[in-house]
Amino acid sequence: MSKSITKIEVQKKRSNRRSIFLDGDFFCGVDEEVISRLGLIEGMEVDEEEIARIILTEEKLKAKRYALNLLSYRMRSRHELASRLKQKGFDENTIDELADDLEDVGLIDDLEFAKSWIRTRMELNPRSFYAIRRELQKKGVEKEIAGQAENELKGEFDEKGIALSLGRKRLASLKGLEARDLKRRLLGYLSRRGFSYEISKWVIEHLKDDRENDIE
Repeated sequence: MSKSITKIEVQKKRSNRRSIFLDGDFFCGVDEEVISRLGLIEGMEVDEEEIARIILTEEKLKAKRYALNLLSYRMRSRHELASRLKQKGFDENTIDELADDLEDVGLIDDLEFAKSWIRTRMELNPRSFYAIRRELQKKGVEKEIAGQAENELKGEFDEKGIALSLGRKRLASLKGLEARDLKRRLLGYLSRRGFSYEISKWVIEHLKDDRENDIE
C-alpha cells in the first residue's frame, strides 16, 4: 500500500536535516542528501519498498559519515572499523557494503595500515616484529597481510639493533644487581617486547662489553 509524501520540512535545530511526513503524519528525519539522492518531493507516492529505501539510504549515509570521521583521526584496519560501526548499532550488511566501498577507493587498506602501524611502533615505541605482528592480528589484520607488511619493511629496521638499543637503556636503569639477577631481568625485559631467546642472548653478549661487571 502506497503513501503520499505530504510534507518535507527543514528541521529547526539542524538545517541539514529534513522531516518527512507521510499522509500527514511524521515519518522520519533524514539528511538533506537523502532527499536529493532519492529525488523525494512533496506529493510523491511511495510504496513499502521505496519507504524501506529511504530508511536504508539514511542508515548508509550515517554509517559512511561516522566511518569517515574515524578515518580522519588515523588509519584503521577493516576489522577495527567494522567493530566500531557495529558498536554504533549499524547492521552487518550496511557495514560490509561500506567497508567494500571504502576498500575500493583506498580509504581502508589493511596492508598499508599494517605498514603504517609497524613504522609508528618501531619509531615511537620499538619492539620486535613478532610483538607487532601479534598486535596487528588483534586488530583483525590477517596473518598473511601482517607478514607481508613485515617482509616489505624489514630492510628499514634492524631488529637486532633495536633490541640492543633497548637493552642498553634498560641496563642503565638497573643498578646494584648481581650479574645473574641482571641477566634475568634483561632477558625478561626483552622477552616481554617479543624478542626471541636467540636475539636476547645475542644482546646480553654484546652488553657484556658495555659494562665493567660481567653479566652471567
